[in-house]
Amino acid sequence: MNAESSRTRRSMWRCLVSGLIVSGALICAATAVAQEPPPDSTPSRPDGPPPEAINCVRPDTSNPQSQLNPEGSLTLALDASTHNIVVSILRVPPEATCYAVYRQPSGSNPVLFQYGAAPVAAPTDQPDPLKPSVAGMYCYTLIFGSPNGSSAPYERCIDLPSSLAPTATPVPDFLRPPAPVTGPPATGNSAPPDRVVYSIAPLGIALAGLSLAAFGAYGLRQSRSNRR
Repeated sequence: MNAESSRTRRSMWRCLVSGLIVSGALICAATAVAQEPPPDSTPSRPDGPPPEAINCVRPDTSNPQSQLNPEGSLTLALDASTHNIVVSILRVPPEATCYAVYRQPSGSNPVLFQYGAAPVAAPTDQPDPLKPSVAGMYCYTLIFGSPNGSSAPYERCIDLPSSLAPTATPVPDFLRPPAPVTGPPATGNSAPPDRVVYSIAPLGIALAGLSLAAFGAYGLRQSRSNRR
């Protein structure tokens, strides 16, 4: 019985030690997971467009790149079925990694834009995605770009007739302000200007009557003096 009890106690101790080791390992693993920093949920973003697009988004045409010459690469046409303007880029220079088409007037620009790490290909004909809402003259400017710089701008204009779009609502002219008053300023309880104008005639008649009376009295005194 003593030997059996001893073996039982040793088995219990071995089980207890094994349990403590396993528990310690689990606690260490859980602590390591808890201490691991959580993944960043907000991916890092570049401060601006990538190099292959920057010179189309923010073109600098003060130093145009001759190899990106856009001359003759842009045409415009009217689509009577959609009442829209169709933009065609006929070719793209092999060195261009982006192109942008700006329109004036427009509430948002560019109206067309494309870029890629490799040189971009010439696109198919595209209707203006920001379709003009009123008739009038619209001018489109094409710019090519690469990591080395921007092209010179190339502009084409087209007239969208009133048969394809409504005419713009005319803006009314401002009413001309009244002429400034140049007379003396009004004082106290003076009468309005129209009443002042009408009172001039009676005042003149009264002054004329007083003058005639004065001349009459003077003539009467003179005649009396002559008789003496």
